[in-house]
Amino acid sequence: MAEYFLSKGLDMSNFVVVSPDHGGTTRARRLAEILGTPLAIVDKRRPRPNEVEANNVIGDVEGKNVIVVDDICDTGGSLVAACQLLKDHGANDIYTSIVHGVFSRDAVEKIENSCIKEFVVTNTIPMTEEMKAKTTKITVLSVGKMLAKIIDAISDRTPISDVYNIFSHSGD
Repeated sequence: MAEYFLSKGLDMSNFVVVSPDHGGTTRARRLAEILGTPLAIVDKRRPRPNEVEANNVIGDVEGKNVIVVDDICDTGGSLVAACQLLKDHGANDIYTSIVHGVFSRDAVEKIENSCIKEFVVTNTIPMTEEMKAKTTKITVLSVGKMLAKIIDAISDRTPISDVYNIFSHSGD
């Protein structure tokens, strides 16, 4: 993900990486360190099952572009709500960086109609052609290169953690 955002030629000095909840802070902090950006966190709570209230932003996003980092997007409701909260707190362009895109129910439509500028997701869960046809905002990145290097590491009996370090720092 870091390699993708760096390859876009974006001015990272005007970016903040955001975790959409407290539980994803470690993941977001890692991307923020790689990109050289500050970190912010959306403070939310679940008053009842399947219901989320995003209440506040910990950190400064006003006048900044943001990259919201999460591991999974299922229905998109929580993520879209967090992005809207960031917009309400003065964020400019909003990007997302998601590992697994489940995209159940009307998730793609929610994303397409949201304030998200670009939704970046890996191909760990394939998108159907029908889903792809419904969006101009979703960019799918392949994990193939990383998996090939992991297979090589296993075959060569070298640490898999070295592969993660390669992708975390050099974008190789």
